[in-house]
Amino acid sequence: MSRVKGFDLVCGAVDALKRQGSGVEFRVAGVRHDVPLTQMECVDKDLRVLDLSDVPSFWAQVDAFVLLSRWVEGLPFVLLEGLQAGCAMAATRGS
Repeated sequence: MSRVKGFDLVCGAVDALKRQGSGVEFRVAGVRHDVPLTQMECVDKDLRVLDLSDVPSFWAQVDAFVLLSRWVEGLPFVLLEGLQAGCAMAATRGS
């Protein structure tokens, strides 16, 4: 989780959905880099870094996954994991 990777953009979108009354639950997993605890209010559950044995159960509980990035990068493995699990995926051009 980092600002450079777009975490603040996702939080803003989640907050907007919650204010509109959408039943959104926002769970995050991974390393929190430059995102202070004060900017984690949008997160319902912080799973931290998952053990490899927990990855399949994580994806089994995900309805949709959004990957934002402010710069172009190679194909992230997280997209491949989600697609393999049959999860709906969305990514920016930078992802």
